[in-house]
Amino acid sequence: MSKNGSGCRRELVRSSGLVTERQRTQPMVGQIADVSNAYQDISKDFVIGSRTAWQEINAAGGIRGQRVRHLVIETDGSAAQADSAWKQLREDDNCIASFGSCADSLAVYLTNKNSAERNELAHAAPWLQNSAIDIERGTFPIFSTREAQIQHALQSMSNVGINGLTVVYKNERDVLANTLDIQRIAKNLKLTLKQMPVQADLIAQARQISATQVPLVLFVGGTPELVQFMQGWNRSGGIRYIVALADVNLQTALQMSGGKHVPVIGTQAVPVVSSSIQIARRFRAALAKYFDEPPTALSLAGYVSARYTATVMQSAKSLTRASVYEAFSRRSTMDLDGFRIEVENGRLQSAFVTQSMMSLDGRVIG
Repeated sequence: MSKNGSGCRRELVRSSGLVTERQRTQPMVGQIADVSNAYQDISKDFVIGSRTAWQEINAAGGIRGQRVRHLVIETDGSAAQADSAWKQLREDDNCIASFGSCADSLAVYLTNKNSAERNELAHAAPWLQNSAIDIERGTFPIFSTREAQIQHALQSMSNVGINGLTVVYKNERDVLANTLDIQRIAKNLKLTLKQMPVQADLIAQARQISATQVPLVLFVGGTPELVQFMQGWNRSGGIRYIVALADVNLQTALQMSGGKHVPVIGTQAVPVVSSSIQIARRFRAALAKYFDEPPTALSLAGYVSARYTATVMQSAKSLTRASVYEAFSRRSTMDLDGFRIEVENGRLQSAFVTQSMMSLDGRVIG
């Protein structure tokens, strides 16, 4: 919950739509979030981090001495609402950039939409995990892709000699969204790939898989689904691992499951929130000041998304949509208080990735 009453509760608050006349003249940044059941756990933390950053930025005088209004538009996951939200931002003359769209499926949809429209509304720092999407123009990602996350996790386990990967999806929607991406990743990493059919009962599926000698499982789903999968895992001989991607909160999974089922490697597209890296320290201080919320990797990601957007906006010739778009178009490599974003010819080449592990003794390490 917000400490000053202007933020949001743990669940996202619906906007009243009331905007003062003074706010109407302020430069505005828009953020579109998918708060459907499938993605609300991701979006609520990501938006809290973004709100924290903009409160901090405005409290310090804004950008070029102007306060920036942060508008969050919530959608139900449908294309119709995504289209409506994007149209609202595109047609608002005060909207100088869109940033931090989340979760991944929405970020992919808006990336394709913005590229096709070829307008000057920058789509900055979305929670974009898909590594198969071809970004032609208009979208300026900063977070590591699934490929980078999986590669990082596998490289850290290279001494184990694993050469196969079994993939478990939480639903058919994720299969359609991720199959081509993961097939390409497996091919690039020279891994034998086995994709399991979707099962409604993840506990039963975990029992089935743990009865085999599968050494490594990539779980594509959120925190609640991972917990169900872990609860069905029967410990057996041999080395076993589950790799979960950046949409999963290992601390929450540990609290919900009690751990002690199977080691889980959780990849992260941002630093560990407890780290001494300056961006993490700055985030923890701001979050404690503005919200009664525990820090998570996803809220740190939302904070980083907003801070990056603000930093590029600061370099624009003026706070207009065209000038901000031009500033993003000429962006280069940046170190954002320890969060490094490698850019070459305007395209993201590599981004920050790290990992934590939920160990068998019930601890999150890293």
